[in-house]
Amino acid sequence: EVVQRSIEIPLLHIADVTAAEVGREGISTVGLLGTRFVMEQEFYKESFRAQGIDIVIPDRASREYVHNVIFNELCVGKLIPESKKKMQTIILDLQEAGANAVVLACTELPLLIHVDDTSVRLFDTMALHVNKAVTLALSV
Repeated sequence: EVVQRSIEIPLLHIADVTAAEVGREGISTVGLLGTRFVMEQEFYKESFRAQGIDIVIPDRASREYVHNVIFNELCVGKLIPESKKKMQTIILDLQEAGANAVVLACTELPLLIHVDDTSVRLFDTMALHVNKAVTLALSV
């Protein structure tokens, strides 16, 4: 908000763009996967709350696992089948906790988890953010 007030161009916050898209689809509860910081801090949660959407996050051990897979595997180009299976289990756990969809809130997660890997709706924050930026740029 402080930055937006001091500039003349629109600021596209990735969490706001994602929350708006989830809201447009009428989803009431999402699971959130990303780094530990993304899952535990408030900036994504605030954007989703503003849209009336609840967020569920994995348990502590699963959050640590996701965080480690991102940094120790995906960021260095490793795609390990066992990690994919565990991530699918974590997604199932989020569904059992009430998530109607899962937000992949990290640029690396779509390298490991794809739409056909799970029955739940996945939202790729990077793709949503880029699409919104392009749409906005082309509308000027």
